[in-house]
Amino acid sequence: SVDRGYRPHKRLVGHTSFIRALDWSMDSSAIQSNCAACELLYWDAEKGRQIHSDPAIEADGQWDTWTCPLGFPVMGIWQQSQDSTDINSVCRSYGERLVITADDEGFVRLMNSPALVNQPPSLDYRVHGSHISQVCFLLGDRYVVSAGGSDHAVVQWRVKRSDAFYRNCGRDISEAWR
Repeated sequence: SVDRGYRPHKRLVGHTSFIRALDWSMDSSAIQSNCAACELLYWDAEKGRQIHSDPAIEADGQWDTWTCPLGFPVMGIWQQSQDSTDINSVCRSYGERLVITADDEGFVRLMNSPALVNQPPSLDYRVHGSHISQVCFLLGDRYVVSAGGSDHAVVQWRVKRSDAFYRNCGRDISEAWR
């Protein structure tokens, strides 16, 4: 609690570049993290040690959030001309049916989750003047907020049903918004 103060629990050391994103497992026993060197590392949250190989975490792990731009459920988010520095922010919806990305070209892209195929069907919007630094779903998954870089703008988006998008993505998304 706050009245007892905060103290560091463990220091997780292993990445070769700065950390871009991290997520907690559903049971809070593990952490996954991505760095700018395109490393996806897993950590034992209690012991503070890197998990080097554990199929239960790597392949079957249940993650409370997904903000890492690297990993199996987001392997298709990258556009053909993009490299590892072009997507600045990723957020999977709380209902785990949608994923949204923000990139250097000022695009917010909404996709089905998991986004497994290369360049999956998406709704692409450009409202910011340049790169977007962050994007996230708000609780309930009906709204998204994006934060621009150079334009210093914060934009709130309402997630709305689009028949064309749902036809391309299948019934998983359309059932989420009935």
